Amino acid sequence: MIASATWFAKLLFDLRNTNPLTPQEVKSNHQSVSIVINSLNFTFPEGMDENNNPYLHYIEDNTNIDIRVKMPSVTPYEDTLKVELSNATPPDMLTTYVSKTFYDLVERGELAPLDELIASYGADLQKYIPEEAWNNVRVNGHIYAIPTLYDVSGDEVIYVRKDWLDNLNLDIPTTIDEIEHVIRAFTRQDPDRNGKEDTYGITWMPHLNYTSPLLGAFGVQFDHWIKIDGQLAYANILPGMKEAVSFLAGLNKEKLVKPFTSFFTTKTAWLHHTIVDNNVGMFSSSWYNRSFIQNLQREKGIEAEWIAIDAPIGRNGERSTRALPLVRGYQLVPKNSANKAEVIKLLNFIAEEGRETLDMGFEHQVWHRQGEEIVYDVNEDKASEYRGIYAVLANVQNREAYEAKFKHDKVKVENLRKAERFAVESAFTSYQTSTMKSQHKQLEQLKAIFDEMISGQASMDEFDRYVNEWKALGGDQITKEVNEWHASNRANKK
Repeated sequence: MIASATWFAKLLFDLRNTNPLTPQEVKSNHQSVSIVINSLNFTFPEGMDENNNPYLHYIEDNTNIDIRVKMPSVTPYEDTLKVELSNATPPDMLTTYVSKTFYDLVERGELAPLDELIASYGADLQKYIPEEAWNNVRVNGHIYAIPTLYDVSGDEVIYVRKDWLDNLNLDIPTTIDEIEHVIRAFTRQDPDRNGKEDTYGITWMPHLNYTSPLLGAFGVQFDHWIKIDGQLAYANILPGMKEAVSFLAGLNKEKLVKPFTSFFTTKTAWLHHTIVDNNVGMFSSSWYNRSFIQNLQREKGIEAEWIAIDAPIGRNGERSTRALPLVRGYQLVPKNSANKAEVIKLLNFIAEEGRETLDMGFEHQVWHRQGEEIVYDVNEDKASEYRGIYAVLANVQNREAYEAKFKHDKVKVENLRKAERFAVESAFTSYQTSTMKSQHKQLEQLKAIFDEMISGQASMDEFDRYVNEWKALGGDQITKEVNEWHASNRANKK
């Protein structure tokens, strides 16, 4: 039974930690690896930590590797990586989820090329990680990281107050024009029936964050490269982007958009302080945020019925959302690591033999099979969520198990499918061309004009100035470099 399995797992954990041999004796024949990883904000049950828990012991026992884990604070994490690399004895492996960190370290010559090690010790890594992902970590012909992939391909859905739709006798919107109609009605027709003009149709974050389904109705996604007649073009300078920004600016000019506060720059802060108040009828966010928002509102005595809808259809039939990139994170091996082979062996174990246990939890404790179905013990799963800090170290993907975790929440599974249904990835999947890198700061600063146009601080005429300045800062050369990459990438696939 599942309940007794919890006791059994604890017994195994206690037995291992009361072994008559000392820890030094137990590990005397083990190879040793030191790793620096991100906690991903997971926490450990009482009495356990990153170096003392059943899942780490499971990895150690099955690989004959003594793993010493360092888990810095999430907030200054990237800075900590630089400090660790500067030590006289650097760690054997470190993890980052920031592509810029990866490429900067490669350029500085601080990472070891891994091609030969993967060929010798990474058969399962090669088996499960697709070539497109390897291409993301290959620089000048050499692989410098083991990539971690996302479990899902899409992120955003549009959430709408179903109770407000019902109050105003409105249908669920499916087109961008119907979206506009609902936004206007939510603002002006007293959808909460309190007799006050205190509601807004929609809101979004600064810098075009969480506007992806709206932009997709105009055939563009911010910062994407789009294939047009066989060539790649930068979406930010296309006519469709001007139409999309004009649409958003028009909503804001009519005061249909709840103003965002620049102080709330993180998604969590934005959700807490902008959406939770009972005065917004629509927003775009991650597919898993529905219950989070509803629970926050219930704590304030607000009963809101949020539903997720498909990305709206544009006037020319376009529809899309921004896909998550293929690669989520990077497992890096410093060039001065003394245990490079052991790192690859460790990650190879996680990719295949340890995949199921680290992804799903211990069978008969966290989950079991009931016929053809996977059944989770929700409480046990939550208590051992920390296993994710180890599972993510290699490409561990199991879609059946992923959806089984949310089986008790069918709405969440359907929202995930909505997020993926129209998700499109940028046609340019490399990091930066040489001109992108040399002009990065100026090009990023130039994007401020988008917020200014949407907020009304600048007219839509500024869009054309943005296009001209982007080209003057190297945009035409960037387009040339991107298309050279595209041609080379296409040739390599033949």
